[in-house]
Amino acid sequence: MNKKPSPARLALGTVQFGQDYGIANTTGKIPGQEVFALLDHASRAGIIRLDTATAYGDSETVIGKYLKNSSRRFDVVSKLPPLEGYASGAEALLLKSTLDRLGVKQLYGYLVHRFEDFRRHEALWEGLKNLRGQGLIKRIGFSLYAREELEFLLDQQIQFDMVQVPYSIFDRTYHSKPTARDCSVF
Repeated sequence: MNKKPSPARLALGTVQFGQDYGIANTTGKIPGQEVFALLDHASRAGIIRLDTATAYGDSETVIGKYLKNSSRRFDVVSKLPPLEGYASGAEALLLKSTLDRLGVKQLYGYLVHRFEDFRRHEALWEGLKNLRGQGLIKRIGFSLYAREELEFLLDQQIQFDMVQVPYSIFDRTYHSKPTARDCSVF
């Protein structure tokens, strides 16, 4: 039963497409042409999902340029930016901006990036469900960093389609804070 995981079940993280990131990153943001070559290679390897966020610099824009100029397609999962300073209902405007940058009509997934935004903005979850109902998003969910956040969602019986949590293949405990060895799991 040692079944090899399907590449289609993996997501390629794209934070370095849009900014310098990573404790071991000595080269900085990946140049555009290298991003395109990397995406071509990932697609040929069977990876079909990209993990990005508005907070990842111009990652969404770089991915959008690739999608515009390539016949290859990916399921894109993005995340809401911090909601400080935004009025209730801003998730629709923020999603439209993400869709425009990516040049797509629908996201595979849209995640609440900061759990405190979910706790502070009561109408946020209903707004995301509405956007999913309009067909602009296939799946909604959360990017979580603490066990207590997941426990809260489960205790409140919040119905989400996907969740992203810090996970390390080297250390299988669920950290309260992510470490450099952590990766995202959908």
